[in-house]
Formats: sequence, C-alpha cells, structure tokens
Amino acid sequence: MKALVRKHWVTKRRSVTDTRVMHLLLSRRGIALAQQIEQGVRHMEATLVEQDRRALGMNLKGRLA
Repeated sequence: MKALVRKHWVTKRRSVTDTRVMHLLLSRRGIALAQQIEQGVRHMEATLVEQDRRALGMNLKGRLA
C-alpha cells in the first residue's frame, strides 16, 4: 500500500470516528491509470477470436463466465 500511496495512485486517510479504520481511495492519478488499464483490456478482448474466447471461458459479451 505504501508504494501505491508514494506513486500517488491511492490516497489514505484515517477515520475521524474510529482510529482503527483507514480509508483508501483511488486518487485522480489512480483513476486515470485504472481507465488506461480498462481500455487496454477492452482492446485486447476485441482482438480475440471466438476460439480464444471459448478457451478463456468468456461469454459472448467478453466477460468471464
């Protein structure tokens, strides 16, 4: 977690009501990275042929069954 915070991908805040609780959120930079990853996955899924989809256990919409 420290590395993700250091890279500014995640923000970490203590709860004001319970000091045992730590709130973790994606930062703007983290959200942008997640969107890039999702876009890459969608692109890769779009290039798969039907035989590859079946081998990976994916349904017709490209998601794991």
